[in-house]
Order: sequence, then structure tokens, then C-alpha cells
Amino acid sequence: LAARRAPTQIRHGDRDESVAVQSSHLYHAALETAGCRVEKIIVPVADHTYTTVAWQEHLQSTTVNWFATEL
Repeated sequence: LAARRAPTQIRHGDRDESVAVQSSHLYHAALETAGCRVEKIIVPVADHTYTTVAWQEHLQSTTVNWFATEL
């Protein structure tokens, strides 16, 4: 991670049963320690695959906005 310089966004559903949300907290901390610009968003009640239309729409629109701002 020390060589990573691109801005990074982490998104994680807090009801993810495949990957523990703690993984995102650890990855976020490691990126910050390496001096990277990083944004972490924990999505309330979202699961691993964002199975509802509302979660998918939120994920898509906020990701597009993030790319437009950061890249």
C-alpha cells in the first residue's frame, strides 16, 4: 500500500456476510497511514451484493459523483 497514490473509495455494507466490515476499517487505516487520499463509506443494512434497487442506485450514483470529483 505504501506505493499506492491514487485516490481510493471504500464502500462496504454493514450487513455483509461474506466480508467482515472490519476489513474495510483496516484497509482504510492502512491507506491513510500510507498517505493516500481515501474515503470510506459504510452503507447501513446493505449486504455484500447490494441486493436492493435502492442500494444499487445509491452505489452507482455516488460512485459516478466520486469519480467526477476525484479523478
